Amino acid sequence: MKLLKNHTFIHGFENYNIVYLDDVCFYGSWSFRIPYNYWAYTGSYIINKGLPVRVSSVTNPTYSWIETIHFSPEIAINHKELLDTAKKVFTHPTCKLSRSMMGEKYKKSLNPFLSDAIVIPKPDYSNLSLKKYALFINEDAKMIVMVYVDEPKAHTHIKDVCEGTKFKEVITCPPDDAYATHKPYNTSDMLDAELFYYGEILYIPNDQSWIAEVLTHSLPSEKIVFEESVQESLGDETNQLDFDSLCSIKDMLESSDENTVSAGLKSLSMMDWMHYPQSIKFILNNVDNKYRWIYNKACNSTSVKYMIKTIAGERARKRTWWPGDYDSEIYEADFELFKKLKSHYHRVDPDQIMTSIRSINFMGVDSEGFLSPRLKR
Repeated sequence: MKLLKNHTFIHGFENYNIVYLDDVCFYGSWSFRIPYNYWAYTGSYIINKGLPVRVSSVTNPTYSWIETIHFSPEIAINHKELLDTAKKVFTHPTCKLSRSMMGEKYKKSLNPFLSDAIVIPKPDYSNLSLKKYALFINEDAKMIVMVYVDEPKAHTHIKDVCEGTKFKEVITCPPDDAYATHKPYNTSDMLDAELFYYGEILYIPNDQSWIAEVLTHSLPSEKIVFEESVQESLGDETNQLDFDSLCSIKDMLESSDENTVSAGLKSLSMMDWMHYPQSIKFILNNVDNKYRWIYNKACNSTSVKYMIKTIAGERARKRTWWPGDYDSEIYEADFELFKKLKSHYHRVDPDQIMTSIRSINFMGVDSEGFLSPRLKR
């Protein structure tokens, strides 16, 4: 059977196609519907057995339908101190950092084990899941039948079945081929698949594929550095943001020429925006006709997209309230630049600037009762 392109796979069984079924086949009395195609989810699965860490799922006490995956011990610790001496850096494909900016400071490494640091995205386990599945394999057909076991009666039916038992001997009702006339596999191959695992399986989306690589020892965890730390390290005297440069970029973003807008976005993404997110938010919030740049094709480039996501989070870029509120903390240099921008564009007297920004999120009252910013360190 032909291996599907970009197919979902189980680690250790990369050359097998997956046929996904729900557990009605283990307790139903009517014919169960079989899929006409393979499972289309993007991502991979790893069997929760023999892993180097304990993987568990914790239910939210307030919202019972929300579960969080925990690794014990934690699989990703930010060793940003490695950047002090790092020369060769391996950047995981899921990172959104500007490769050209990185190339100016670090030498590209293609081997994570020979690199001084391994750059990964900031860990996000929200889209991971840990569920129970029964796996049946047909070696000749290179097929795995994957049954998600959710109903208690399905669990009762399958939990004591011996490994090697054929799928057709376990099901309580026959498959219905009526809806699968275009399926790219034979039903008989599915029925002859043999049970080889029943238990928890971890689902990992493609944008967090580094997790599986750490769990399978393809990435050495002691070299991990989060991409936000690398972005911070890229700031130097050659790409510093200042009042004049941000004013120039604002003018470019307000241009009626699409190429000028595109150049402004790309220029901003190549500068040290990581230390000036609130000033950049101010500029983006005050651009005339911001939809002119929001719909610009440069927003889809790797460096611009990463900058936008980091500054504004997951907010929809094409909504009127984008890029959202200011953060609750601000870098000291960012604060000084923010005041200059506020004073210039909103025509606020510098002596009155603190009063003008007193209600912004990053402002507060210090221990002596004076209005002051909450500085980020």
